[in-house]
Amino acid sequence: MVNQNTQESNFRSDSLGELAGNTISDIPNSTLPTSLKYSQSTTLYRFQPSNTYKSSQSAFFLHLDYLSFSLTNLPQQYFEALLQYLDSKYLTREENKYWSIGSKAKSYKNRLTSPKGIQGGYTYQNETLGYKLMIVLEGSYFANLSILEQQKLLSILKGIYSVKVHRIDLAIDDYSYQRIPIDEMVEAWSEKNIFHLEKYYDPGSGTDVDNFRKTHYFGAPGSKKRVRVYDHEGECLRFETQFRHECAMVVFEEIANLERTTDNDEDWEREIQTRIGGLAVGVVDFRDRSRLKNPKKASVDKTKRLPFYQKFIQEIGREIRVKPKTNGTINQTLEPKFKWLETKVAKLLALAYLALGEGYIWKLIELGLSKLSPEDYQNIEYWQDQNTSS
Repeated sequence: MVNQNTQESNFRSDSLGELAGNTISDIPNSTLPTSLKYSQSTTLYRFQPSNTYKSSQSAFFLHLDYLSFSLTNLPQQYFEALLQYLDSKYLTREENKYWSIGSKAKSYKNRLTSPKGIQGGYTYQNETLGYKLMIVLEGSYFANLSILEQQKLLSILKGIYSVKVHRIDLAIDDYSYQRIPIDEMVEAWSEKNIFHLEKYYDPGSGTDVDNFRKTHYFGAPGSKKRVRVYDHEGECLRFETQFRHECAMVVFEEIANLERTTDNDEDWEREIQTRIGGLAVGVVDFRDRSRLKNPKKASVDKTKRLPFYQKFIQEIGREIRVKPKTNGTINQTLEPKFKWLETKVAKLLALAYLALGEGYIWKLIELGLSKLSPEDYQNIEYWQDQNTSS
C-alpha cells in the first residue's frame, strides 16, 4: 500500500492539465486572414539505462514529440511559404501518389516526405479554394529544434495559418532513469489509487531486449488523452502524454499563446518547459482512496495525492532542464535500414559473393539503383550532409 501524502496533498498538478481534460466543441478550421498576419498486469518494472547514459543527468528535458495538423483553402503563396518554413531543402513532393494518415482518415492526392521527420499530403482544389493539406511532424523533426524554436513554430502555425491540430505529444525525458516514478504509478494503479486515466495496459517485453523495452500505457487506445512511459532508444526514460482531437487543440493553443516575459533565453526556455510539464503530468493523478468509506465513489477533492506523484509534479515545475549533448542528428529513415542490413543481410551477401561472384553483387546494386525514388535521394542527401557536418 502506498503511503498517504503528508504534504500539500490537494496541490493541483497544473491548471493547464485540468484545462486539457475539459471537453470543448471542435474548433472549426478557418480561412487564412487577408491581413497576412502572417491490462491488466501489476508486474513492476524498473528500466535500466544503456551504457552510453549511465552517468546520471540531474534534470529533466521537456519538449514536443509529435504534431499533426491540417489546413483548408490555403492560397498558393501561403502553401509555398509553409513548406519552405518547415523544410527548405529536403522536402520531397510526389505528385499523384495518394497519402493518408490512416485507413479512416482523409486522403490527399499528393504526398510530402522529408528525412528530417515530416510526412503529409496535399490536394490542389482550384484557384479559388487553393490547397488543402495535412502534415505530421514526428519526434525526429522536433529533435532538431530548440525549445524556443518549438514554441515559435506553434505560435506561427496558430497566428499565421490558424491550423486545426489533430494530435500533439509532449515528452518528459529522464536521462537518469530514476526520477520518473513508473514503479509507483503501476503499484498505485493496482490499488485503484488513480484518477482520470484508469485504464492501464502493459503489452509486455519484446523478443529483442536490446531494441524493445516494456511500455506502460495509462488511458485507452484512441482516447483523447493517454500517457505512456517507456525506454526511449536506450537513452532515457520517457513520460509521454498524447492529446487528440479537442484536447490536442487546447494544448496546442496553450503553448502557442505563451507570451515572452523575459529577455533571457534560458529563463524563457524554462517557462516554456514548465508549461509543457504542467500539461503533460496534469492528465493523470494518483490519490489515496483507502480512508474513504466507499473508495469507488472517491473524487479528487476528497482524496490526498500520493507523495511520489506530488514530488514528481513539484520537480517538473521547478527544475532547470538541460538537454544532454548528442553526437549529431540521426536520420530516422535510413538508420534502421542500415542496422537491418548489417544484422540480417550481411551474411547472405557474403554467401552470394563467394558462390556467384562480384558480378552478381553489382547486378543487385544496379537493380536497386533503378528503383530509387526522389524521396530516397533526399534521404541520401540528408544522410550525407549530417555525416559531413558531424
